[in-house]
Amino acid sequence: VVWFVHTWHMPLFFAISGFLAASALRRSTAVRQLRARFRRLGLPLVVGMLAVVPLANLLVIGAAALWPRKGELPPKRELDLANVFSLNPRHLWFIAYLLMISLLAIGVWLAIQRAPKVGVAINRGFGQLMRSWWAVPALASISAAILITKTGWVAGGSASNSLVPAPTLFAYFSFFFVFGWLHSGQSDLIEQLK
Repeated sequence: VVWFVHTWHMPLFFAISGFLAASALRRSTAVRQLRARFRRLGLPLVVGMLAVVPLANLLVIGAAALWPRKGELPPKRELDLANVFSLNPRHLWFIAYLLMISLLAIGVWLAIQRAPKVGVAINRGFGQLMRSWWAVPALASISAAILITKTGWVAGGSASNSLVPAPTLFAYFSFFFVFGWLHSGQSDLIEQLK
């Protein structure tokens, strides 16, 4: 069950996020969307890093002290300020990834707005891909090419232990974000996807 859920739950989350981000950008401006990203993702990430993550770290450190393994406690399980207020986002990693991917996507979108033919070509090419019989093998090949560089049994792997994203995971989740982004505004593609 864990393997099955981990195979698709975060990719689906990033695809939906990309779809909604592109939809919001079409109805608004890039500056408003940048502000919205910082308000909806940046602020919760900061609050979580200052409140939720230290609490989780305290619980892990407390549990390690109660049930020590053989030998001494590992350095990351000792009660000190650096371990309590670490830069490991724990379960908030996806907010950091989504914030970075969103900001990058808005920047790329702004660049493409200066070359509208590029945007039209991308949408046309993606539309042709999605309407063809080789859409599934082509998209699966792209995600497989990204995943071949990672280790671990879960598709997507584990998030990085800092606010700096793991390159493979960043590419993997960016792929799904872009997939959702390119579906936004193309209702015929959504029907094709169904």
